[in-house]
Amino acid sequence: LLPSLPPFESAQGKYPPIPPSPTPPTSPPHSEDKAMLLFVSKRQATECLNLSSSTLKKYRLQGDWIEGIHWVRINSRCIRYNLELIRDWLHNRQNPAAHLRAIEAYQASLLSNQRRVRRKNTLGQYEK
Repeated sequence: LLPSLPPFESAQGKYPPIPPSPTPPTSPPHSEDKAMLLFVSKRQATECLNLSSSTLKKYRLQGDWIEGIHWVRINSRCIRYNLELIRDWLHNRQNPAAHLRAIEAYQASLLSNQRRVRRKNTLGQYEK
C-alpha cells in the first residue's frame, strides 16, 4: 500500500491527506466471467503473445489452431483469440497430449458443459 502522506495546506488551512483509492479485488473472477475474458482482439493478442498479426492469421489458416477453441469468428471482420489456450499451445507445441488436456479442461469449464442442477418445486417434486 501507499505510505501515509502528511496533511497539505491550502488557502483555507490544513486538510488531512486524501486516502488512497481502494485497490480492486485480487480474487480470480467467476469461471463464467473468466471464460468471457479469455477471448481477446487481434491487437491484444499480438501484444500479449508477442506475435505479429500475420503469424496469428497463419496459425489459424494452417489449422494449427482450432476454430471455436483457440479462436472464434464473431462476424466476417471480427476474430477473437483464446489467450489462455494459445499460450498453452505455445508452451506445449512439442507435447500435444499436454495441450489436449488443457483443451479438455477449458471445455469442461464452459457453462454449457456444467451439470444442470435439478430443483424441487413447492410440492417437493423435481422440476424438468
